[in-house]
Amino acid sequence: MDDNEAMRDALLNLLQVEGLYAEGYAGAGAFLGDFPSRAFACLVTDVQMPGISGLELQCRLRAMGSDIPVIFVTSAGDAATMAQARAEGASAYLTKPLATAEFVRQIRAALGAPGRR
Repeated sequence: MDDNEAMRDALLNLLQVEGLYAEGYAGAGAFLGDFPSRAFACLVTDVQMPGISGLELQCRLRAMGSDIPVIFVTSAGDAATMAQARAEGASAYLTKPLATAEFVRQIRAALGAPGRR
């Protein structure tokens, strides 16, 4: 999930090329609207988004009892933000510009993680 449409489309295309199915959301509100009725295996989100931030989204998911792996892809690479994301259980925290091979590796690792919801 990324509020930047070009970035969101690029990540979706990359995952498709890698043989992985993904859906894109422009914001956390739309994702949360779908979340209760869908079985998501992993969440990729930016930290800084309008409305609900990626960190707040991660906290809300945990409060709902979800253990969905969360991977942050962000230009907000400061240590405090990374520490907060990791403290809440982030699977990975990757900074832009994105190393695509590492991104795909982290996605595949997260998809192999046990348990959902």
